[in-house]
Amino acid sequence: MSKSKKNNSASPDEKASDVSAKDLQQRPAGPHKQTLSDSLIETSQDLAVRSFRWYLLFPVLIFALAFVLDKQLFIWRFPDYYLRTASYISYEHKIQLMDEMELYLRIPPDQRKKVLVMFGNSRTTSFNNAYIDANHPDWILYNFSVPGGTADYFCYMLEEFQERNLRPDFVFFAVTPQGMNATPSIAMDEVMLNGLSTGFILRNFTRYNVSDVSNYAAKELFWTYQYRPKLKVILERWKNHSEGARELRYFNAITQYNLLQNRGSVPYGDGNAPEQNPD
Repeated sequence: MSKSKKNNSASPDEKASDVSAKDLQQRPAGPHKQTLSDSLIETSQDLAVRSFRWYLLFPVLIFALAFVLDKQLFIWRFPDYYLRTASYISYEHKIQLMDEMELYLRIPPDQRKKVLVMFGNSRTTSFNNAYIDANHPDWILYNFSVPGGTADYFCYMLEEFQERNLRPDFVFFAVTPQGMNATPSIAMDEVMLNGLSTGFILRNFTRYNVSDVSNYAAKELFWTYQYRPKLKVILERWKNHSEGARELRYFNAITQYNLLQNRGSVPYGDGNAPEQNPD
């Protein structure tokens, strides 16, 4: 009796081995295919990927391609074949002119001339510093006039003066009244694109028309929309071994030279200068 009880009480390891052997005998021949629950392999991210409409990326790809191709027209010296304005040179020079004036203002007042700053538009850009030198020898003029100069540009430059603690002795404004109307009769985008920082425009966003801001954004992103190259102009400047392009480079070089020599002014050439007698 005791012997039969001993045989019936098998150890757990022996039972496990018996079950494993029994299961193996009942399994069908061939490879065993185990089925996993969908909850273990399916996630919400998988559903999002399958439901995403990949064709929605097509406009984004077109935009990126257009953006890259747009910038190809501005590599090397190719812009010389289609640019029809050099006003950006005057805007770029004003930053250098500010540095020059800052160095001059560091000289003690009793050892330098009084500093006169002029803000204006293309008309005052041609003001000849020789008049100041001849009639007011104790003064020196720094001309910050730019083509299309408007009040927002003057405000931006004065903020730069304040940030640098620049204190000229006198500031003269020759404003463009057409640019101060509720509906300006002059183009505002030239100053916005060439003379103002993006931060300044964002800070004063509510002071601009929606059309001005949208036009600024479009021209800032796509330069061909800003400068609008024309095939007719390109072909014309390509003639005679790029004679037209070389003439534009010469004109730009002369403009830069005059801006440097005359502290921001571009006076008329000899024989074409009108009489200047503000008195």
